[in-house]
Amino acid sequence: MHTQKIIKTIDESKILFIYNGLLYQEMLVAVASKAKKELLLRETNAQKVNKIYESLIEMLHNVISYSKQKHEISSGKFESKGSCIIVKSDLNDGYGVVCVNTIEPANEGEIKRRIDTINALNTSQRKEFLKEQLKKIASPDTRGAGLGFFEISRRSHFPLRYDFFTLEKERYFAIEAII
Repeated sequence: MHTQKIIKTIDESKILFIYNGLLYQEMLVAVASKAKKELLLRETNAQKVNKIYESLIEMLHNVISYSKQKHEISSGKFESKGSCIIVKSDLNDGYGVVCVNTIEPANEGEIKRRIDTINALNTSQRKEFLKEQLKKIASPDTRGAGLGFFEISRRSHFPLRYDFFTLEKERYFAIEAII
């Protein structure tokens, strides 16, 4: 059995919370609430815990909405396979919030463009970006104003980090915010 090796890896990696499986709206709330409870046991800064919780909610919404492994379970409700991890970060005495899901390879360029654009904004540009996004009429293909990455970045102490990788012939997208 590999249990000891798994536990040792989790401890050495400073993983505080991990979830891997199907996500849908009700499960999203349960996963994020459980993560928040775990954080409250370790972190005394309630504002930091709330920022982590809110970022995790945004990231999990992205998994449900944009994962390639998305299935409609009822009219307008979806379930998607995804993973989330919260780790103690060495940066800024913070926490890394990471979510991973499969993507359509054709969407990779647009995701990179969106995150790179947000990461490059200074404070005044961020205010203008938000105004512009809120004025736009949401595309019929989306379920929001396209502000998910922006909202995550507002809570992060560092630029958003992301990666694309292939595993067992599937293309994956991973995003991390340090809070």
